Amino acid sequence: MFKNTFPIILFIIILSFVVPCKTYASEEIFIPQLYNCSMKILCQYYEPIKYDESWPDLHIAIDYSVEIIKYKPESLESYFIISAIGPQINWKNDPIFKEKFLKLLNRIFDNPLENINIAENIVYLTCAFMMGDELIETPTYNITKKSIEALEKIKNEYPDRNYAALALIALCYGANNKYHNEFINKFPDHVAVPFIFLSMQFQKFINKEYDENIKSIKNIMEKYKNLKSPEGWKYEIYCYHDLIWTYWKMNDIETCQKYLKLIEEQAPGYYFLEDLRDMVKVNKNE
Repeated sequence: MFKNTFPIILFIIILSFVVPCKTYASEEIFIPQLYNCSMKILCQYYEPIKYDESWPDLHIAIDYSVEIIKYKPESLESYFIISAIGPQINWKNDPIFKEKFLKLLNRIFDNPLENINIAENIVYLTCAFMMGDELIETPTYNITKKSIEALEKIKNEYPDRNYAALALIALCYGANNKYHNEFINKFPDHVAVPFIFLSMQFQKFINKEYDENIKSIKNIMEKYKNLKSPEGWKYEIYCYHDLIWTYWKMNDIETCQKYLKLIEEQAPGYYFLEDLRDMVKVNKNE
């Protein structure tokens, strides 16, 4: 009786290897794998000469990001995924992503609150917000304005606060403390609050208030020293990153090297480690 079942079992085993994306998307247990794959793609940085060849696999990271947010919208993984979608990405170099993005464009703007697609809407609206009109042939389309309006609609009206929070996180890009403050006030217990606090210090950096920026970062670093990212990196790593930038602006390369060494020792796989090494090296050589 078992003789006829063997081909079926064999087919299932083969299928699990041939279509791993389907398996990942159906089981929450695979969220760490999806997350690690997505972040490695989203956080890749290239020399300018290689930029035209970069991000050919963007659609994989975006598809995985949608699954992560669908399963764990309340998580640090979802926060980091949204935060990693930035303007540095070469949107034009992945035709699969481009085709899907343009296909979804009207839906994400016209029906951002659609329940069945809320995770996908938030991810693609974040992409739209970051890229501007780069993929749009009609400059008057004003994709940035439409993206902000749609994300604001989700943050203000969507009934699930986890997704509303992610829409607000997308709007927190850069030094706009209007949205940072709104996030702290609306979601004071959210797991991303320590990282939002750290992002808020960027305004001091922009204003060249370097001493105040260093003081604030060190205070936050002490307060959240026991927190870890999904990668297992201590919260301090992200503070070291911002401290390096600040000391670099102050031309204090010795202190930059001190914090760079701490990152190398404690988080050798940190996504922006090479970027920081190059920055400190260039300044030192000058």
